[in-house]
Amino acid sequence: MSPRAWAMGMTLIMLASTAPAQQPAPPASPQAAPGAPGSAPSAAPARPGSRNGHLTAQDRIEQRVGAMAKALKLNGDQQRELRIILMDQVEQVQKIRNDPSMAPEDRIGALRALNPKTSGRIYDILDEEQRKKYSPPPAQVLGAHSAATAN
Repeated sequence: MSPRAWAMGMTLIMLASTAPAQQPAPPASPQAAPGAPGSAPSAAPARPGSRNGHLTAQDRIEQRVGAMAKALKLNGDQQRELRIILMDQVEQVQKIRNDPSMAPEDRIGALRALNPKTSGRIYDILDEEQRKKYSPPPAQVLGAHSAATAN
């Protein structure tokens, strides 16, 4: 996974985890009326644990843990730590988004600052071989890792 793709994915996960669910209007079917015999359903049924058919934050975290576990061959302890890191990120995003005292510009800056911190925390739980395969933007990892070890 390229650094840019990883950064975009983490940003989307971060923003999607707290965005209010918006249900788009179902597309109009020119072929058949809804409910008519032979017509396709207008929307997929909602999955258990989802909001209006959208994945929950926990579902997205599990997908991310699964993908990283496969790509980096994470052991059980690392998967557990990764879940904790990603849940912490979701909680921080929610806290920032729900803070009425923050100006919108400050909120955006605070949300953007979470990705390098999360990358550094993830980097810290990996062994040397996994770190070689892990591909967040290098400046983010090194910057967050240095800041985390300095504290």
